[in-house]
Amino acid sequence: MAMSKSGAGTHTVLATTVSKQQGGYDCELVDGSLLERYQCSVCMKLLRDARLTECCGQHFCDTCFQQWFEKNKTCPHCRAKQCKSVLNKEKIRDVNQLRVRCTNREKGCAWAGELGGLKDHLQSDNGCDYEIVTCDYSGYHVPTGIRVFFSDHQELTTCNLRMKRILLRVHRKDCPYRDYKCDYCGLTDTFDAIAGSGKITKTKPPASKFFRISYPSHFSTCGEYPLECPNKCGGKGIKRKDMETHRNTCPLER
Repeated sequence: MAMSKSGAGTHTVLATTVSKQQGGYDCELVDGSLLERYQCSVCMKLLRDARLTECCGQHFCDTCFQQWFEKNKTCPHCRAKQCKSVLNKEKIRDVNQLRVRCTNREKGCAWAGELGGLKDHLQSDNGCDYEIVTCDYSGYHVPTGIRVFFSDHQELTTCNLRMKRILLRVHRKDCPYRDYKCDYCGLTDTFDAIAGSGKITKTKPPASKFFRISYPSHFSTCGEYPLECPNKCGGKGIKRKDMETHRNTCPLER
């Protein structure tokens, strides 16, 4: 437990609350008239982790109250120095049951539900179509013999494109970093490494610095990949690993 003292006033809080999100919930209530009852008077937003003061019976967001008290050593409302406070679990429960609109309402989302379900609506794979999310496909195998710093390797091996979730669902079907299996030998890697261009070009700040790595895609080296005889003898579907043997017997080989 963390203790903060200032003269005659003593304020006690749990240390685990310090790392919580800052300020209140920045979302719209379905019934806007309820905001005044559940509003933090420091950030003027919907109470997050409501903390109740014993001196004047006011509620504040947990982090708003802690930051105010650390700086001013008084109650944010009545300015009392004797300012003890507790987390009000009943108020927290009431706030979580309030009906709110999606934070992406202006972008087109029509969702409305309990505040406690907003996080799942925004973060789940089947959630808000308008939330900005990051493509998490990764796994690009930088070929043996090409040396890059580890931090550069991480950037090269992860997609990290950000877009609306509705667009991400389409992007993931064509993302060059998606998992892909060679139909001929069974090797699994990313699509670009197996069947793509075999090239990576990425910009890294400052803009003058670029990654430019070029190497053959897997299909250009796969031993099981079917080829046509370069002598045009009619031989087709010859595995790359068997091509040398074929050419030794090819009637058109010079």
